[in-house]
Amino acid sequence: MKKIITPFFVLLLPVIIFAGVFDSPFTYNNVMPVSRAWRWSQQIESYAEGSEWIPEMRVRPFYNSNNTAQIDSMHMDSWEESIGDWIPNVMVSYISYNNAGRITQNEIRMNVQGMLFPILKLTATFDNQNRITHMYMYRTEMGLRVWIPMSRIHLVYLNGGCVEVYGWEEAEQYDRQSPYFHTTFVCDENGRVMEEHSVSSADSVNWVTNNKQLYQYHAQDTTTGPEFIEYMSQSLPIMMMNDNNFMLPGLITQLDIFYWDGGQWIPENHEEITYNSQLQKIMHNVEYYDNQNWYTEHRINYFYDDNGNLSYEIEQVPMYDTLTDTSRMDYSWEQYGTSVEDLISVPNLVLNAYPSPFRNEVNLVTESKDASPIDIGIYNLRGQLIRKYSSKPGQVVVWNGTDKSGKTCPTGIYFLKVNQNGNTVSSKLIKIK
Repeated sequence: MKKIITPFFVLLLPVIIFAGVFDSPFTYNNVMPVSRAWRWSQQIESYAEGSEWIPEMRVRPFYNSNNTAQIDSMHMDSWEESIGDWIPNVMVSYISYNNAGRITQNEIRMNVQGMLFPILKLTATFDNQNRITHMYMYRTEMGLRVWIPMSRIHLVYLNGGCVEVYGWEEAEQYDRQSPYFHTTFVCDENGRVMEEHSVSSADSVNWVTNNKQLYQYHAQDTTTGPEFIEYMSQSLPIMMMNDNNFMLPGLITQLDIFYWDGGQWIPENHEEITYNSQLQKIMHNVEYYDNQNWYTEHRINYFYDDNGNLSYEIEQVPMYDTLTDTSRMDYSWEQYGTSVEDLISVPNLVLNAYPSPFRNEVNLVTESKDASPIDIGIYNLRGQLIRKYSSKPGQVVVWNGTDKSGKTCPTGIYFLKVNQNGNTVSSKLIKIK
């Protein structure tokens, strides 16, 4: 029987079973703005039901009033079809930082009858170079005020920019026979991770070979060791608590995972990532190995808006030898003003749409420093213009969900494009039953 081995960066993630509402096939490290003038404002996960996308969960970040690029908390809302509305704050993740802007604590609380109860907590420590050195995860049981250790990892930095990782997991909680693990990396001359080797132990003394991962990079990748360490120091406390995957930084084009069966390396997974001419990730294909054959496990396709920000992702899985859409993640972005040092000003053109998702009508409101007319275009997923309006700043335009001929548009995703004297803003809408 094939032995399933989990790579280091997801070894700790079974703890997410307690906070599964934050879990998805999509990764937070993909949610990166194209520039500092943008910040993530919302994401909505939907599942496919025939030709329609049905909303399932929504995550909304709330930012620090003094540092408008720093997330203080993330609120997860659940869509309730029976009432046609979101149930807010089903789960909330609260984030604390040190003076260097590193995440020192990430606590997840669950909403039980209107009260938020702590269920998971992560703490992180850093050295005098602001590199992450330790992470500890804890759980608690409902009604108790005692934090129970679940896992820990220690990172040791080596010359040349590489790192070693030592860790432990609560064995009884997940029925793990080898709660200790140790991961080493092989880096190239730039400090990029080329190989990842993991061993495990039941007693932290006797070690058994577990798995290895091999990486390949795009010819135009320029990632360095310091960037890898910086990425880990910024991202691990979020990834380990609020996600189900961790991808190394850089333009990775191929990842091969093998497990050790006691006598030889056996292929387990093969992943290929493709990019467009702008070096934007456009596809991530994952295959698994079984009985000397490779089979597609799933594929994620990536799509971007006019500003270069990630707009949405669609996951596909094989059904009857055909890749079928199963889930979708839509991202919303907003321009924002930060400190004077960031040299970012308040945007000239802003579009607000509410409610979203909507059933019958949605309000479209534009704001601008310019008093000239504003054009609002509504497009379907094929890019076809289905409705157009002209408005003024501050004016509320109500779209009743019909096209130019007055025919009711089907449920699904629609795109908004606002133009004023060549200045454009894009957004999206979800129309539901």
